[in-house]
Amino acid sequence: MRRTRRVLILKIEKRRKLRTRPLSLNIGKSSGLFFFFVLFKILFGLQETDRK
Repeated sequence: MRRTRRVLILKIEKRRKLRTRPLSLNIGKSSGLFFFFVLFKILFGLQETDRK
């Protein structure tokens, strides 16, 4: 009984991981884009101050 229960729990955990994986990927993509945008803005801002 214990062994089968453990196997079922592992299967459920695997399913949960598969379900949450795309969500975490989407979060990573959006945060990565936001981070890149912020970096670009900072670099652009520094260039503007150098011109002045």
